[in-house]
Amino acid sequence: MIDGQPIAEVDYNANHLRINLAVLNGEDAGDTPYEDIGEIAGNISRSQIKSFITIAMGSDSQEKAIKACRLEGITTDLFERIESACMTRYPALKLFAFGIAAQNLEGLVLREALKVGVKEDKVMLPIHDAVAVQTINTDWAADVLEQVWIEHVNRAGGKAKPRLKIS
Repeated sequence: MIDGQPIAEVDYNANHLRINLAVLNGEDAGDTPYEDIGEIAGNISRSQIKSFITIAMGSDSQEKAIKACRLEGITTDLFERIESACMTRYPALKLFAFGIAAQNLEGLVLREALKVGVKEDKVMLPIHDAVAVQTINTDWAADVLEQVWIEHVNRAGGKAKPRLKIS
């Protein structure tokens, strides 16, 4: 609850992947990037694709990513299938050593969105790559998060846009 009102979470979907493609190539990831990669890799689950992307982008190298993925139950064979599927679907993706840049830009975007909330006297509480808002403000928050993301991520004139999930 915020001020006695029920809350909802407005969450960026596949945000680091989307930021990567948008910032480095002006490319939009589409509506279902994890699912697309999973299908190409041989019907791999969304959760495994998400884990792979998070680990890979947060790792300095492919070798470090392979080791970290093993700890999450992603075998070397599965790693190679997912990596190949990523590059098939998104040839320009910078798969390794992009996590910190994505986190920094994600933090900037959320901070700017929170400033809009302050100016408009609407409470948004940050939660990783999402915000909690009163349910009556979910559409407003989604609009703010989308506009701020587009403004800061597409600085080079790209046409990428975020996808948001409300829960």
